[in-house]
Amino acid sequence: MFHVYENESLNEKLEVRGIPFSVKRENGVVAKLPSSIGFDARCEMLFFLGMSTDSWQCSEWWGQQEVYYDYSTRLFFGDRVGRIRVLYDDRTEELISVIFGVNCWNYNLFFKPKPHENIMHFSAPYDEPFRSDPEARKILEDSLRLMENTDEACEKATKWVFAYKLRPEKRVVKIDFGKEEAKR
Repeated sequence: MFHVYENESLNEKLEVRGIPFSVKRENGVVAKLPSSIGFDARCEMLFFLGMSTDSWQCSEWWGQQEVYYDYSTRLFFGDRVGRIRVLYDDRTEELISVIFGVNCWNYNLFFKPKPHENIMHFSAPYDEPFRSDPEARKILEDSLRLMENTDEACEKATKWVFAYKLRPEKRVVKIDFGKEEAKR
């Protein structure tokens, strides 16, 4: 049984890999949730939809930012790009690190965005070395802890699902989402 997060601003229901979600569609695309949501339920598992980096950039080439010592556009496997904070009713909490290449991945480089998404991309998909090198592909598949939405109609905000096991005896009251300040 699932407890689906509900809010008056959420205007569409969808199912990804058999998991129901309520989302907000704005200007034709699924919008991100606010950085903090109230939540009132006991759950065994939380499922997060999306899990894509915000930026189109990944491992940055030598460019202007390098001259100015701005490394915020560099993103490598294992970089923490954010945190999810789960607050329980007894005021204890769990911090979930959002790690690039583990529970977060880059949509803009690896998948051609749909026309309605209006996302900057450079001849995506650019999925090398994973397309041509079977060993690199296996390393990627082994490291990612995401369920992929394989529906042709999926978009950036619905491409992956990340599952996190909770303490079912505790009631979740709030979930906060935060980005790492040093990463774009």
